[in-house]
Amino acid sequence: MKRILFISANDQIVWGGSEDLWFESARICLSRDFEVGISVKKRDPLPAKLTQLGSRKNLTYFLKENLRQGITEKIYKKFIGGSNVPAYQAEILKWKPDIAIVSQGNNRDGLELMEFFFNHKVNYISICQAVYEGIWPTPKIAARMRTAYTNAMANY
Repeated sequence: MKRILFISANDQIVWGGSEDLWFESARICLSRDFEVGISVKKRDPLPAKLTQLGSRKNLTYFLKENLRQGITEKIYKKFIGGSNVPAYQAEILKWKPDIAIVSQGNNRDGLELMEFFFNHKVNYISICQAVYEGIWPTPKIAARMRTAYTNAMANY
């Protein structure tokens, strides 16, 4: 059975247009008995739309917590050891998705996620709900974006 991961790069708002894009696809995949993973920022309660999915054996959540490592955690990991991969990403890698759908609210939100999936040999597709011209990327960020989008299986 195929494993499809839908991951939202939008951690600032609870639910927006980019979430609507992947949510309907996730519902269809679940109804066709695909194994579906959903990764969103952890909120209490979960967004109302996600509760519509109910509990299913073919649905797994990977909730993002504490996305920024504090200085104490960075020092501990540097000297004591441990992974620099956030826990939710480590769980995603253990789950072994066949493809990751990186959903972005703008054309730069999912850059680090696309790089993560490429570096860990996970096929990915990017979906960009909007392009924001107000914050133009630096040449260094633009080069990273070009690589991330080029390495994607598809971009929408």
